[in-house]
Amino acid sequence: MVLTFYPPSFAHTMDSYATSLQQTTFLGSAYFLTLLGVITTTVNGRIEARSDRECRFQEERGKTYIDELRNTPPQRMKEVLHMTPSQFNLLIKNLENDVEYPLQELPSASTGQQLAIFLYFVVGGARYRIIGELFGCGPALVSRSVHRVLQTLCSLYKKSINLPGSEVPETIRNNPKFYPFFEGCVGAINGSLIPISAQGLTRDELAPWRSWKGIVCQNILAAVDFNMNFRYVLSGWEGSAHNGRVLTAAREQGFEAPPECYYLADAGYSTNSDLLLTPYQKTRYHLREFGIASERPANKEELFNLRHAQLRNVVERVFGVFKQRFAILNAP
Repeated sequence: MVLTFYPPSFAHTMDSYATSLQQTTFLGSAYFLTLLGVITTTVNGRIEARSDRECRFQEERGKTYIDELRNTPPQRMKEVLHMTPSQFNLLIKNLENDVEYPLQELPSASTGQQLAIFLYFVVGGARYRIIGELFGCGPALVSRSVHRVLQTLCSLYKKSINLPGSEVPETIRNNPKFYPFFEGCVGAINGSLIPISAQGLTRDELAPWRSWKGIVCQNILAAVDFNMNFRYVLSGWEGSAHNGRVLTAAREQGFEAPPECYYLADAGYSTNSDLLLTPYQKTRYHLREFGIASERPANKEELFNLRHAQLRNVVERVFGVFKQRFAILNAP
């Protein structure tokens, strides 16, 4: 398996591209762009050697299936690919018109088929052979389509995504519980474990990728804002890597908050970082702890930790929804 470390620059995503694609829902045509930094390791691990020889079978059935999706009620395509036909067509146009890596037709697959294969792979996490059966092609063509679309999507971010500035988020500004106490906060960060395929590695080579949960995975770092948009994603670190070590690597590659701003983080991160605001140590913190106790905060430290946890919880919600919507993140 090829485990590739990818720079985080192309993984910033969601809000501006969602606007360009007709303001889709949380499942819409833009959101899967945030997968790029996360799934590339999984993609590279799925098939090591890609051949230019595509084994085609039942090709007409695959073309018919794509045509049916594009010409049926929008809800059907949205259930299958998490994208309506109008969004699908607009995204194809953007991919084909990309200057650096335009998506081009293959002898055995149109650009629409390639995009549909990629979306089905991301949404469903199915094996290449299963996808090939559905779209009437062989595993080699599925692999090639996934990589071609992924390459073009990585190029699109430069023209499609604008990161937010340092304005005070509405979630904080409009709530007296948070403002002005968290005035400089622009979001929250945390790590998450994503299972990976690791065939062909020895036990010693596999050991760093096994997390404290006992699964073979990678540890990704994500920074999100309070609108559940990803501001930053760094993938490729071993599952055994501590969140603080991954954050250090991110900062070495240029990850910073806007001037005079910071992110919220849990107690597992360093308290001496100018990038993060962490809770009081050895003080009740998690929302579940307050809920079980059914008690109000007893002092200013507990009150701060409660407000901190209420805001920082957004990153946990993003990961939960993200993994629920995109099965590839749960299936190595």
